[in-house]
Amino acid sequence: MPHRCASAQQRWPVVAGVLLLAILLVTGTIQQAMQETDTGTVVGAAAPDFTLQTFDGNVVRLSSFRGRPVVINFWASWCPPCRAEAPTLGNVARAEHAAGRAAFIGIDIRDQEESARKFLADFSIPYPNGPDTQNLESAYGSIGLPYTVFVDADGTIARTWIGPLDEQRLVAIIDEIA
Repeated sequence: MPHRCASAQQRWPVVAGVLLLAILLVTGTIQQAMQETDTGTVVGAAAPDFTLQTFDGNVVRLSSFRGRPVVINFWASWCPPCRAEAPTLGNVARAEHAAGRAAFIGIDIRDQEESARKFLADFSIPYPNGPDTQNLESAYGSIGLPYTVFVDADGTIARTWIGPLDEQRLVAIIDEIA
């Protein structure tokens, strides 16, 4: 009898290791897919129109940008990946504005107004930003932050992206939809 218990005890670490490896592979695959591909939640649908009251007191309506691509970025000041991509978004938004191509809109999610304003100032964000008072995060199918929606000139959601964008990828996606 003791011999059987020793054999089972010897197999347990192998079984546990295989299970752990399988879990890590599945988790890594899901995370990579979420970061490197479209989320697919609303791609191809008409972008829900909205009016956003910005932090600087202006009002922005998505449909007023019809005729040119729009990059909608959902973010929060407490989100480390949002902070990491903020300089890139600001730089590309400035270049796109100067070229007369894509417009950018930022939507702050589940944040304190003071923290959001500090974030915008710290990163010198040049495009309109406001708090999500209409549950746009849900309407646009966000499953995490940062979440970026690319709306083509016709008002159709062309791409979505979860996770921080680097400049090369951001510009490439804008080029695709411009």
